[in-house]
Amino acid sequence: MPRFKIVAALIALFASVSLIAEVAGTYEIEFVGMAAAGPTTLTMEKDDEGNYSGELSGSSGGMTETYEIEEVTVDGDKFSFTMTIEAEGMSMSFEYSGEVDGDEISGKISTEMGDIEFEGTRQAEEEEESEEESEAAEAGDQS
Repeated sequence: MPRFKIVAALIALFASVSLIAEVAGTYEIEFVGMAAAGPTTLTMEKDDEGNYSGELSGSSGGMTETYEIEEVTVDGDKFSFTMTIEAEGMSMSFEYSGEVDGDEISGKISTEMGDIEFEGTRQAEEEEESEEESEAAEAGDQS
């Protein structure tokens, strides 16, 4: 009987771990209450050692900017990272924190000017591959 309890406990443990959403992925995010903001993509990647990093890219005023994210802290389905942007002699920090629930992402960005909420959806892997294939085809057409 004790073996049964151990096996049951291990099954319950593995089942609960598999219910936690994987944070790594590419998400299209929107800033709540900011209709003027262009499309923004947040990508978080996990390396072979379990460390997370990523990038944030978005369009504003006809320009697309991409910012590298050096370190993403992940605890289960929760994540956080700080990004500092320097422009025109000024520096501003953005502290992102959020949670992944299945393919949905939500959270907030804390800034010196206040908090901004965001929400979004994970992109399907096929969409990511299709974009890469389209870019490769376009590059081939231009040669």
